[in-house]
Amino acid sequence: MPRKTFGEIIPKPKPKTPGWLNFLFYLSIILLIVSLLTPLYLKKRISGLEKEKERLEKEITELKGEEEKELEKELLVLKEKIKIFQKLFQRHKNSSKIFSLLESLCHPKVQFLKLNLDTKNSQVNLEGKTDSFQFLGEQLLVLKMGTVPGGTKNPISDLTLANIYLDREGKVRFNLTFSLAPEIFKR
Repeated sequence: MPRKTFGEIIPKPKPKTPGWLNFLFYLSIILLIVSLLTPLYLKKRISGLEKEKERLEKEITELKGEEEKELEKELLVLKEKIKIFQKLFQRHKNSSKIFSLLESLCHPKVQFLKLNLDTKNSQVNLEGKTDSFQFLGEQLLVLKMGTVPGGTKNPISDLTLANIYLDREGKVRFNLTFSLAPEIFKR
C-alpha cells in the first residue's frame, strides 16, 4: 500500500461555491418547475375557455331562435295587415277621375253648381245652369253621344233630365242624373 502523506490525511475544508452559482442553480430549478407546470395550467385554462365558448354559443343560438320566432310573429302580423290593406285598396274607388271626365264632356256655356257622387252605385247627380235651352240641349247631346278623349266608349248611361226651370236672372236651371261605367272608378 502506498503511503499517505500528511497533507493527504488531514481533511481539507470544502471549497465554498460562489453565491451567484447558487442563485443560478435555484433559478434553473424554479424555471424547470415552471416550464413543467405551465403547459398543464394552459391546457386546463384552454379546456375551461372552450367549455365557456360552447356554453355562450349555445346561449346565442337559443337567443337567436327566440328572436327569429319573435320576428316571425311580427312578420305574420304585418303580412295580415298588408293583406287587409290590399283588400281595402282594391275596393277603393278613384272618384277624382270623374272631374277629368266631366271636363272633357262639358259644354262651354253650361255651368255645373253642385255635384253628388254615389261611387257605390256609380250614380252622378249634377245641378247646373245655362243661358238658354239650346245650350242645355247641346249639353245633353254631348253627354249622350260624346266620347271620352282617347276614343274610348262613352261611360255615361241612363241620362235623366229633371227640375228644369228659369231662375230670377232668366237662366235655365236643371238637374242631370246619370250612371257611370264602373271602370271609371278603377285605379
